[in-house]
Amino acid sequence: MGSGQVGSDPSKCPISITRAEVLDEQGRPCTMFEHGQPLRLRMQYDIRGDVEAPNFSVGFIRSDNIACCNYNTAMDRFPTHTTAATNSTIELLTPPLKLVSDLYSIQIMIWDPSFQQLYCAQQGPSFHVKDPILNTHFGVFHEPAVWSWADRI
Repeated sequence: MGSGQVGSDPSKCPISITRAEVLDEQGRPCTMFEHGQPLRLRMQYDIRGDVEAPNFSVGFIRSDNIACCNYNTAMDRFPTHTTAATNSTIELLTPPLKLVSDLYSIQIMIWDPSFQQLYCAQQGPSFHVKDPILNTHFGVFHEPAVWSWADRI
């Protein structure tokens, strides 16, 4: 690739995302999620070059530019392979979102399996997480812990 930001011209990337949709668990378009609700991200992509075993990486970035979490096919041990087909589709279904209430943008990157070569980096759609109490004053996420009285152990 020449100079410039990776993904600034997706047509010059060996692989790029052509469409990304935020959906609920059942596959319906959705941009507002309750705390604890899973999110489905459907990505269509084109391969135009030599990319063996593309490693799809999806990051959720909070409105204050805090990177909150990342999912990727390499660490999740999801096997990918090179295909000559255009408009291939891959989906990510997250575990229940434990993020605090805020607006999140999605960053999509495609790496080699060892995270050494970045093939493409693109901005995806945004979504909201809502909860009546949990906001950015509570940090990035909240999961219930196990509490006990120390004098009763």
